[in-house]
Amino acid sequence: MIEVKNLSVRYGKNEILKNVNFSLKKGEIICILGENGSGKSTLLKSLLKLIDSVGEVLIEGENLKNFDNKKLSRYISYIPQIHFPSFDYTVSDVVLMGNFSKNNNFFYKITQKDYKKVNEILNMLGISYLKDKNYRLISGGERQLVLIARAILQANKYIFMDEPVANLDYGNQLKIMNICLQLKKNNIGFLITTHNPNHALIYADRVLIVKKNKEILFGEKNEILTKENMENLYNIPIEIIDFLENKILTPNYRKAIGKNVLE
Repeated sequence: MIEVKNLSVRYGKNEILKNVNFSLKKGEIICILGENGSGKSTLLKSLLKLIDSVGEVLIEGENLKNFDNKKLSRYISYIPQIHFPSFDYTVSDVVLMGNFSKNNNFFYKITQKDYKKVNEILNMLGISYLKDKNYRLISGGERQLVLIARAILQANKYIFMDEPVANLDYGNQLKIMNICLQLKKNNIGFLITTHNPNHALIYADRVLIVKKNKEILFGEKNEILTKENMENLYNIPIEIIDFLENKILTPNYRKAIGKNVLE
């Protein structure tokens, strides 16, 4: 379990996050919602020690302060919003990069066993056809799947994903989120930032809302993703409807835009 207690982050004199408290268990998905600039990405980076913070973070009961980068990478994999390398690596090469966190020697020699493991992961994700392709030349959705493959090779406990479906079409959004749901069954914990509250409603176990006014809401998704909370967060009229055995959040466009405009 990852436990976050009273975490706060400042950029100079500006306080971005204040007294954030939540926990992430293995085998669950937590979605983080918030306005632009509310600190969602900042929260992930603080838990990865990419930026300074105050408060207490425990990983499997051990204080985050005791983790160097290599040790931390053995527990947590990170998938950023955008990843575009400078060199023409193959997809297999990019996935293999996840293996170096497990080895103390920078000049570790890749073995056939490593390649076999990469192929197994690519097969599991349904992208084995990409293994010899230039990573720079594949689609955005395919790159996200490759980064998930690398994350699985790197660590098998927690995966942090910063807006993993941003700029992806509906089909690839669904594919990425369904893979997270599948990997959750392998006892991997996910912390995912998103601007789509329906992804949180459908896929998450619990939801964390961070607001620009530093207010934090955390709990079971059905308790947090209410009409009132969503309207307060996005400052628009929201409706929650039952559709094909699912609950769906949607803006009330007639109220938001005006009935006469839509007619």
